[in-house]
Amino acid sequence: MDAVHIKAGRWKYLVVARDDFSGWPETVALTRLTAKSVSEWFNSEWICRYGAPKEVTVDGGAEFGKELQEAVKRAGSRIRITTPYYPEAQGMIERGHKQLKDALVKMCGENGSKWKEYLPIVTLADRISVKRTTGYSPFELQFGQQAVLPIDIETNTYLAIEWNKISTTEELLEARALQIAAKEETRLAAAEKLRDSRHKSVQYLDKKMAHRLRNPLEPGDLVLVYNKPLESQWGLLFKNRWNGPYRVINQINNGPYELEELDGTKLTRKFAASHIKRFYPRGKEAQLSSESENESSEEIEDEELILEGEEIEQNEYD
Repeated sequence: MDAVHIKAGRWKYLVVARDDFSGWPETVALTRLTAKSVSEWFNSEWICRYGAPKEVTVDGGAEFGKELQEAVKRAGSRIRITTPYYPEAQGMIERGHKQLKDALVKMCGENGSKWKEYLPIVTLADRISVKRTTGYSPFELQFGQQAVLPIDIETNTYLAIEWNKISTTEELLEARALQIAAKEETRLAAAEKLRDSRHKSVQYLDKKMAHRLRNPLEPGDLVLVYNKPLESQWGLLFKNRWNGPYRVINQINNGPYELEELDGTKLTRKFAASHIKRFYPRGKEAQLSSESENESSEEIEDEELILEGEEIEQNEYD
């Protein structure tokens, strides 16, 4: 689940919940983004409609705070909280809400403030569009058949079966059995394609991140943190993008890091490894030189080293 800020009209926020397997989306437009409003919507439009999911993944934003987390746990679901400003942790929904937002922009044209009016039809378009990761539309994986659109009824396609003409139990059971068989076959094929797609995504990400933090940071190491929000704020693009230094407390399950100020004050946020780089205070140049020699056989991209808060460029290795 994720939220998108849309600066147009009275409705300022788009919240998207998406099934991890089928890609089925539920969407809502909100004027205010609070944990209470998100919790009420998710309970009525997802849990009461489809049942409790096995797990709900959200980022650490305030809109997915205590009230929503307690509602999810009451339903018997697990809650998984990812690092804020780290879209890789929610790949499918991050890509999906960008596509939804772009489609809304195209549909609205110059009437951007009326984007809420176009949200249902754009959501339907998302549901019936075939996804690259599975090879099927979310609608087909959810209901076992393709969506019946107005044109299907008008042209009397096979999707518009007149079920009212089935009169015997045998005919009904035959039709239902064919539906179930087709649905199971579709899901198995989609699951295999989804596994293949995710394997390729992992390989791509491993290659992309090959130059980042080869060795895990240890408790006590000093680091700088990338200020990710600056990327979307034009007026702040030229400000220093690295904050710190901070001290590493620990790494959570080989994932994000917990950090603290140098005086021991713990930071509330968790930080992805790709948003952190080592800080080298004066006096550790010898250690840095030794580490560089050990890695001379590896491909090293341009990287910034930090000495007493001043940035210098490391020479590029061929």
